[in-house]
Amino acid sequence: MTDFTAKNFSGIEAECNRLEWWFETHCSHVPPNIPIFLVGTQRGDMDRNNIKRLDEHLKRCLWRTYCDQLVVNDTEGLIFFPIENSKGKEESGVQVLQEKITTVAKEKKVKETFGRAIPLSWVRVQDAIINLKEQNGTKFCLRLEEFSNVLDNFDNLSSTNWSKETLQYFHETGLVIYLERDQDLDLSNWILLKPEIVVDIIIQLVTPPLPINQERGLRHDWNLLKEKGLLTKSLLENIISNVKENVEAMTSFLEEYDLICPLANSRVNMFRVCEGKEQPTHFVPSLLPMASERDTPIWHDDNTDKKCYVFFTKFLPQPLFHHLLSRAHKLTRVEFPNGHTVLFRDAGRFWLTAWQPYSLKLMKEEKMIEVTFRCRENDEVRPSDVLCHVFSMVYGICKTNFPFVSFHCGPACPSSNCPGHQPNYVSQSVGEEQVPRQHVFNVMPGRQGDRIPFMYCEDHSFERELNEWIP
Repeated sequence: MTDFTAKNFSGIEAECNRLEWWFETHCSHVPPNIPIFLVGTQRGDMDRNNIKRLDEHLKRCLWRTYCDQLVVNDTEGLIFFPIENSKGKEESGVQVLQEKITTVAKEKKVKETFGRAIPLSWVRVQDAIINLKEQNGTKFCLRLEEFSNVLDNFDNLSSTNWSKETLQYFHETGLVIYLERDQDLDLSNWILLKPEIVVDIIIQLVTPPLPINQERGLRHDWNLLKEKGLLTKSLLENIISNVKENVEAMTSFLEEYDLICPLANSRVNMFRVCEGKEQPTHFVPSLLPMASERDTPIWHDDNTDKKCYVFFTKFLPQPLFHHLLSRAHKLTRVEFPNGHTVLFRDAGRFWLTAWQPYSLKLMKEEKMIEVTFRCRENDEVRPSDVLCHVFSMVYGICKTNFPFVSFHCGPACPSSNCPGHQPNYVSQSVGEEQVPRQHVFNVMPGRQGDRIPFMYCEDHSFERELNEWIP
């Protein structure tokens, strides 16, 4: 609360934008209308007038979009719960919050049934893992056989008390990370008993030590990461060594979650940063520079260019685009190694084939992703191929990481009379926010199965004009 009200609310807009970003992020992972408690810490001796002013700012920022999720503080007539956490559980605001949490939890329990029946042996394995987490000097990134040996040291536990199904359940509940599926990164033989380690590594990546405290021999590498979002093998190994876990496995976990992405290309060295220096092996999507910060062009416009869009029904979580950059680059690197990739945090150029480039551009305000590509008459690749390629990437990302984000892909309506082409048009399908947006046809997933997408706008059908977009 002190940050929001500092200097007579002079930085309130930036603080509200940051808060809204967290709301978007959380809501992309949970079912609709899940209860959200907004808690204001460091209340101190703040007077009632400033608390009400803060509440008005928060309402203006959040209420229209999140009114069905926010739990209201009806005791104080606010949409948030101001507390002074330094005073502990006896503080009045903390008690109000506790009572409200209990009330809402009871209501949810009546309406919904949570949980799943699991064997008692699984509970014992869970207790053993929790016990291990509390021990100093424990290795948390283990091969399955090592995990089995560790459990043998606990009373009433043996290799028969657990299976891969046990680990999959613990992965779903967030207790461990266990990924049993066919993939480029073979992690099916590894289990990470402490998922927080992945977070610890990322925190080290995005918050480098002061230059004077950086290890000699790695200062150039830290600069490269800060300025270009590029990561050398030496720096990555140095950071992972701080958590004292298996470097190869931890690198694979980071790659699996698209937190870092390999730059390796067997035929083309795409990033020659500095002669005589160690070349980078990965990029960190969240640390790449913005396209506006560099002179490198993403795309050279041509009259044969075509565009389609990924249209997000409610909002576009920014980390989703970071995942997309990694996926697009991996597919370019693995299948079409002759392509030259251009990477920025908000845009990139990739290759569908060795002769078919396409670009991705984050349109954060419009909550869309723009896809641009070149399509000539004799090309084997149709617009529908590019659209399906992008759809499959976004669908895979949402299914794994953002299961409650809805979207569709397609071309913009070609009609000059379409409301989406008018400069003063505000799409109501964005939800509560007033944002100018184009009308994007739902080709995918509208075309999945035997369904036919509606190529219709106002009183005009565009099925013939947009036939090339139909898979």
